[in-house]
Amino acid sequence: MVPEEARDFSSPMQLLKDKVQLYRKELGDLLDGNHTEYRKRVARLECSYEESVRTTQCWRDFMTREIDSEHRGEREAAEKDYKVKRLTLKEMLVSELADKRKGIETERQSMELHSETMEVKPIVTRKLRKRMQDAPQPAEKRRRPTNGFQLNCLLDDDESMSDLLRVYKGKLPLSLRPTPGTVWCSSLSLYG
Repeated sequence: MVPEEARDFSSPMQLLKDKVQLYRKELGDLLDGNHTEYRKRVARLECSYEESVRTTQCWRDFMTREIDSEHRGEREAAEKDYKVKRLTLKEMLVSELADKRKGIETERQSMELHSETMEVKPIVTRKLRKRMQDAPQPAEKRRRPTNGFQLNCLLDDDESMSDLLRVYKGKLPLSLRPTPGTVWCSSLSLYG
């Protein structure tokens, strides 16, 4: 006789069908959420999540306490600094005011001393007589003395300007070039 186990595994087709049926049952349990391995892993993940949330809350509470204490410390330091600066400013202003009072008192005393010794002198204005009879006569215009020669201009202004331009450019024709002893005259003289 063949043992019972040998009969179950005797046919490979039967073995394959059994495996497929086992996998389908595990898949159904997995989809329903009743699979044992699935439940273990979900329980571990939930535990890890809860631990993470608890740790995060503890960290947040710790940081909140730290920030509050730091804020309180900074505020107290700022209040102390404010009080000290206010007192020093008040003392400085009081001392400046006392110095100004002393200065004003000394000025007042010096003015009192000076005002007692000072004499006010009246300002005397001199009045001059007006002499209407001796009004000056308009003077005749005096002429400047001449050096003994007189200039006569034989060119009109346009010709003299064109001659000056040629001289400046260096293109004066030979016939118009002055000979020694010739005096040129134009309306643009140096003496007005």
